[in-house]
Amino acid sequence: MKLLSSTTTVTLTSIFLSLVSALPSPSSPPGGPLDLSSPSTLFRRQDRSCQTCDANPLYNKCHITTSCEKISIHTRPGPTPYYCACRHGYRGKDVRADDTSAQFLLPWADQEGRVFVRPGVECSQLCDQWWLGAKGCREVKEMKSCL
Repeated sequence: MKLLSSTTTVTLTSIFLSLVSALPSPSSPPGGPLDLSSPSTLFRRQDRSCQTCDANPLYNKCHITTSCEKISIHTRPGPTPYYCACRHGYRGKDVRADDTSAQFLLPWADQEGRVFVRPGVECSQLCDQWWLGAKGCREVKEMKSCL
């Protein structure tokens, strides 16, 4: 096996780093042109609320502090949506509590206190009354239309 020279290694590393730096940040908010490479974008609503995620790891844009959850009780026609879900007691960081384009609650039994966020939003801010469990994030607005 022949090893690469140090000049070749440095050149390949430089090329790789320039390609990686040209990629969009995974935490940047969506909203650009429709990306047909991800199946979830085909079902994304135009009004920027209720933005879905894709459970496929290749297309999942949820921040690492969230998980892409299937909303099995949805009532809208079409495929079952998936949303980025915060841990109980947390909501979107650096997001106004009433900004439904970035975060919302669902009227979902056993998940009432769970905040759902737009893909890329970090969930590391404690809710105002996190210790109350399901009623701890009442500062975030409920979006029945997202079911």
